[in-house]
Amino acid sequence: MNYQSLNGPSASDSIGKLAAIRLPELRGKSFLDLGCNEGFFCGAARFSGASRVVGVDYEPDAIEKATSHFPDVEFIRSGWDEYLDTSEEKFDVILFASAIHYAEDQEKILEKAIGLLTEDGVLILECGIGATDDPTVSFITHERWDGPKKYFTKGHLRSTVRKLNFELFYDGDSVKQMGDAIDRRVFHIRRRRQSIIFNFDPPGNGKSGMGSLLVAAGVYKRLDDLASDTIKAQPNSAFVVGAEQDIAKFWARLVDLSMHDWAANRIFEFVTSSTAELTYVEGWVPDQVIEQLDHLFAGTNFITFRMSRRDGYIPPTGRNPVAATHSNDETWFTTPIADACVDYVHGVRADNTFIMTAVGWHDIAVPHDQYCLIVGGNRFSGELLHRPNRGDLGPNRIPFVVSFKMPIELQQSRAVEAGARMYAVGAHRELFELPAKQALRDVRIA
Repeated sequence: MNYQSLNGPSASDSIGKLAAIRLPELRGKSFLDLGCNEGFFCGAARFSGASRVVGVDYEPDAIEKATSHFPDVEFIRSGWDEYLDTSEEKFDVILFASAIHYAEDQEKILEKAIGLLTEDGVLILECGIGATDDPTVSFITHERWDGPKKYFTKGHLRSTVRKLNFELFYDGDSVKQMGDAIDRRVFHIRRRRQSIIFNFDPPGNGKSGMGSLLVAAGVYKRLDDLASDTIKAQPNSAFVVGAEQDIAKFWARLVDLSMHDWAANRIFEFVTSSTAELTYVEGWVPDQVIEQLDHLFAGTNFITFRMSRRDGYIPPTGRNPVAATHSNDETWFTTPIADACVDYVHGVRADNTFIMTAVGWHDIAVPHDQYCLIVGGNRFSGELLHRPNRGDLGPNRIPFVVSFKMPIELQQSRAVEAGARMYAVGAHRELFELPAKQALRDVRIA
């Protein structure tokens, strides 16, 4: 059985691992997979819009299969040390999954991989972690089916990356798979930079209480203090009138006077004057000031977060929506399409065949030559019957009427009722999921 396969069974749960590693937004970025095997994650990166994708593996059979799956990805047959020692290219995202325990010098290979990151790059490390309460232990050795292997302890992994001025910014569970001696973890390793947490909630939402919890870990700054100091320094200014007793009026007055750029610059200087690793900033300001602040922090070396009791936690970067599914012994990459809809579905029985017809539309930028339906692990190709003339959709949306045929036994077995999903089919195992107004299991049957 192959370790990673896009056709047929495999030893690795690549679909589950894709969800576990939490790929960041990749559109327009470069991606490197160290130990790429048959190229599953390179395919996911390519589907995610990465501008450059490179996979490295020592096994010639794996490289040959990867190239056949994804011919527009660059696959290189090389060992890790050889590639890391000779490559001068930098990458925005590097994946090092299920492999580091094979390295003779794990600290050194980690240092070399980190050395290929761009300034804002992230190394995604998926590996086993040795459990111990002894902080002096660096590695735990476990016996595997292929011999004894050493595994980082979490404390030693953290200290290793901190020596390189990097930090573990995400720590989550991975999936278990055949032969695992210990649990696997996923880490996102990024350059250590100053982090700023903003809370712009209005009064009475617990901003100060949150600040009291975070003050021990960093610096606590109140925008009300900045407003008060500005009022005292310029008591006769037009933007101060009426704000002496109500600080909120100060920020609102600045917006009324079209001074939101000035206000944002004052806040930026106030916040960034600290050299602390973590700064918590709280205070209400108008949306126009927040929008300008976002522009000021874009492209800087600060990592900014938003925290809100009303809106929840907002991470600094988007989550990659690409997932994968397995049907007809093949693995395909999937992503949801927001500007699309399956409006109506109708089903009929004809002899030994169940025919399902779907009517809807989607963004014209989505591939529209082929469609498929996945039901209970079975994939059925669709027949495009008609593209009706729909003036209500506008020029950027394309309508469809597509039919799917499946054995009557599948419909009678309630597989359709268990859930079906419709997709537009792209190149190189790409599926674009089309959302339905009604659940596809609720098919009207004539």
